[in-house]
Amino acid sequence: MRLLRHGVLSAVLLGLSSLAQADITVMDFPLRDADRNRDIPLKAYLPEGEGPFPVIVFSHGAGGSKDGYAYLGTYWAKHGYVCLNPTHLGSDTGKLEPGRPLKNLLAVKTMVEDPAQFEARIQDVRYIINQLPTLAAQLPGMAGKMDTAHIGVAGHSFGASTALALAGARVTQPDGQVRDHSDPRPAAFIALSPQGPNQGLFQDGSWAQINRPVFVITGTLDRGLDGSPWTERRKVYEGLPPGDKVLAVFRGASHLDFADVFEKTALDRRVEQMTLAWWDYTLKGQAQFKATLLQGLPQAYGNAVHVHSK
Repeated sequence: MRLLRHGVLSAVLLGLSSLAQADITVMDFPLRDADRNRDIPLKAYLPEGEGPFPVIVFSHGAGGSKDGYAYLGTYWAKHGYVCLNPTHLGSDTGKLEPGRPLKNLLAVKTMVEDPAQFEARIQDVRYIINQLPTLAAQLPGMAGKMDTAHIGVAGHSFGASTALALAGARVTQPDGQVRDHSDPRPAAFIALSPQGPNQGLFQDGSWAQINRPVFVITGTLDRGLDGSPWTERRKVYEGLPPGDKVLAVFRGASHLDFADVFEKTALDRRVEQMTLAWWDYTLKGQAQFKATLLQGLPQAYGNAVHVHSK
């Protein structure tokens, strides 16, 4: 069985994307939204080669920054994607204090329940998309190489909520007003550990209007801030309408396992491979990678992951 699984995995990986790029450029780049008087520190992962390259904007979780999730930015860039990771000031690491776990937990809870911080994050991503032509001219080697017709937005935790809001999830304000923050330009989305209903600013039915491709990822130990089980996160997938919607549930994976805070693991490699297959299918239009995502990779991983689609 081990040999069989190894053989299946080898065959699947041979088909993943075009050949990985030999090198990438990683750089910090300052952005400033003058209209909002707001800085948006940005880390860019830039592929080598001819292009054009689809663009992915990644939104970090509450208490994170542009410097996290490097395993994904690096992997995607090596396979031909421009990856842009902003720091969302106000819901970033600058609001946490080393050695104060309980205080930091409260700070994170405050961030995800704050409509102003949520709005700021959404506008950060929207501003980056607005600036893509300018960025393409300013980032090394990217002039004329960004495929701005094929944009993906991904995020983890609070960042997943950011991505889903841009996809068309309805956001309920504290006063009961429901807002639509959707942006028509991104073609596909990834939501790592998304917040379920009644967490943050989402309610039952918040995701019913999302008609673009969405890949939801969680794990069986992926608990919420309130201790709720991972099945609350699965409700995001359940609330999505059919049509290029995928759910991957990783056995034994916890919330921070997806956040690149520990050394690289088998889970990281599997998330890399599955998300790459998703982007190759949705952003590069390579239809064969849908089967890779739904069948080939899960078969190779055995019982480590369960995948659902609709």
